[in-house]
Amino acid sequence: MRLVPYKTNNMKLQRIATLLFLAIFIGTSPAFSQKLYAKKGDELNVFAVSGLNLRSAPDVKAKVVAKIAYAEKVKIIDPATDVYETIEGRSGHWLKVQYNNQVGFLFSGYLTKLKPPRVNLGQIDCSYFNEFPEWIKENLQNDTLIHSGNRLFKGYDPDAKDGVEAKWDFYSSGSWVCHYMGYEWEDYVFESFDITLNDILNFLDYYIPLRDKKCSNEGYFSTGEVIFKKDESGYLYEIECHHPRHLSAKNSGGKIQVVLSLWDM
Repeated sequence: MRLVPYKTNNMKLQRIATLLFLAIFIGTSPAFSQKLYAKKGDELNVFAVSGLNLRSAPDVKAKVVAKIAYAEKVKIIDPATDVYETIEGRSGHWLKVQYNNQVGFLFSGYLTKLKPPRVNLGQIDCSYFNEFPEWIKENLQNDTLIHSGNRLFKGYDPDAKDGVEAKWDFYSSGSWVCHYMGYEWEDYVFESFDITLNDILNFLDYYIPLRDKKCSNEGYFSTGEVIFKKDESGYLYEIECHHPRHLSAKNSGGKIQVVLSLWDM
C-alpha cells in the first residue's frame, strides 16, 4: 500500500475546493455567463442588422476603420477581455480582430459564434412564431444528437382536450430543445451554453422589423418593449418581451434558457 503525505492530500483538497468555487461562481455570475468567450484564431459572425463599426481602439468614440456588414466573418487576433462595458443594453467586451486585411476592435455584444438568421419574408406565417426554432435548428446541425423522446401528459379527464404533449432532444454540447403542445397552444423551450442574451436581442432586432413589414397589413401589428432585468451589480440576467409573442430568456446556472410562445388562440 502506498502512503500519501497529509500535506499532499490537503493541497489536493484545496485545489478541488477552488475548482468547485470557480465552477459555481462562473456558472451563476451574469458577468461571466454573458461574456462571449473566444480565443485567438476563432472566427465570429457580425450580428448587427445595420452592420458594425471596426474601430482603431476599444472605444465607441475611436476612429472607424471600416464598416462590416451583417453576417460577415471576422477573425480574433486578441480577445481583449479586460475592456468590459454595456452598450445599448448589451453587456460585452472589446475584441481585437482582423477583417480582410484590416485590423481593429469590435464590441462583442454584436458578435456571435452562431450563424446569423436569414429570414425570407415569404416564409413568415403571421399567426405562428416558428422562425426562432428554425434558426436554432440550423445552428444545431453540426451538434451531436444523443437522445430524443416524447411523452403525453393527460389531464384529470382522460377524454378532455387538456392533455399536454412534450417532445425533446438532447445534444452532446449540453443544448436541449423541447416542444410543448396543448389544446390551442404551443410553447418552445431551448437551453444552451452556446447562446447569449445578446444573441437573443440581436435576433429580435433583425426579426421584428421583418415581421412587422409582412404582417402589419394583416392586422397582426403590435408593439411591445423589451424588458431588461439586471442584478444589484447592474449585470443583465434576463430579458422579456411580448412582440411578436411572449418570449423570455434568462441565465440559468451558466446556461441561457429561452421560453417562447409559438402559437395560441
